Amino acid sequence: MSNGDAGVDWIQQQILKWRVLVDDGVMEQASYIQRVDYLEKNNQVPEAGVGMTITERAPFKILELTKGGPAQKTGTIKVGDILIRIDDSNIQVFSGEQVRSAIVGPVGTPVTLYFQEMPVRSEAGRYGVKLTRAPPDSGGNTHVKAEHEAAAQGKSQRPTSEFDHAERAVKSQYDPHQTKWDHMLINVIVEKEPFAEGAMRKAYYMKDLSTIGADRNYVLKLSKDMKEDTQTYYDDVQMQMEAKMYADLFNATGPPKKVDFLAAYVLELKDRAGKPIAGVEKFIEGEYKKYNNNWDWSDEKRNTPQAFSHFTWHASKGTLLVCDIQGVGDLYTDPQIHSTDGRGYGKGNLGQQGIDKFLASHDCNPICQWLKLPGNGRYKRSNGGQGTLVSHEDLGTYHRVAEQVQREQPPAAAQRPSGARAAAPEAVP
Repeated sequence: MSNGDAGVDWIQQQILKWRVLVDDGVMEQASYIQRVDYLEKNNQVPEAGVGMTITERAPFKILELTKGGPAQKTGTIKVGDILIRIDDSNIQVFSGEQVRSAIVGPVGTPVTLYFQEMPVRSEAGRYGVKLTRAPPDSGGNTHVKAEHEAAAQGKSQRPTSEFDHAERAVKSQYDPHQTKWDHMLINVIVEKEPFAEGAMRKAYYMKDLSTIGADRNYVLKLSKDMKEDTQTYYDDVQMQMEAKMYADLFNATGPPKKVDFLAAYVLELKDRAGKPIAGVEKFIEGEYKKYNNNWDWSDEKRNTPQAFSHFTWHASKGTLLVCDIQGVGDLYTDPQIHSTDGRGYGKGNLGQQGIDKFLASHDCNPICQWLKLPGNGRYKRSNGGQGTLVSHEDLGTYHRVAEQVQREQPPAAAQRPSGARAAAPEAVP
């Protein structure tokens, strides 16, 4: 590839990243046009910002303000406040890097940021500020970094009263690559009252004390029926972690937008009567949406979830298909897997019939095309301007990774007796 071709490819990749932010509602169309125009004229990514450092994941707390920068000069924005919106875009389901990409832009262009006061300083508790982007050497440097829990500065900290409510539990995690379970004894804190309730289970906020910071926040799902077959929990977690393995394979191909599944595990509450079994997964904030089911319905406004389901059939060499995709953004949970032999994966596994039904109703979209996935002859050329798109310059770059994925046969799923897996509508979201 010539240097000229490499330069064009780099520019197209940058434009594609911004297009994804527009499609997902993080960046406004006007801002996108400004950035593309700047990039094409100057051959560099605009890096003017507002002069602040935020955390790498939601909630996006301000960790630092650059002295003399646009944010610090307002006198309104304070360290500790939470960034909740950029212009008219809700950002809570995105990564810190995606949020930073929406904040920075061409020098002199405006951006409006909205914050939640922490601690609350006014009656409203929230405010918005219109800022003008400044270059990094004029205080506009904008960064993202991890927030570390402070150990007391020169002092020892005693545990807070919440630790009085800690209880012992056995944590069982499934490794889909080794097809085995690992177990460890941990301490957890489970809220006394559920925050949500479905037909079959109650959901409680939980802290896993084997981790620190925001990583310790989980949701524990406990059955209302203490006689429920506990194998259901193990089946659900195993299925979710196998789906997560296919998400890793999908991401390895370098798609325009990556996907993931929430890490999940099974918990046995040792200090409670009967030692009840529960399902646990990471807690995430944001709007929960369903993108397809385990039969023939899909949300055609989104390209990535449908392409991911199609990809799993291809990557498994036609032995299974991951569907019933749902979650917050492209962080998914509670999937269903259809297998050609119809064995395992709970009562939602509709076998070859379910696979055939999905493929027959699936219209390949630009992501499927970019991945060179074998289709059914139908191609969705347009989705009304919504969903992740791929530029023509990117087509064909998938060859090397596609061949690699084909060579890497994922480990066969362990066969399990069919269990009555809770259907998605009945489960606590």
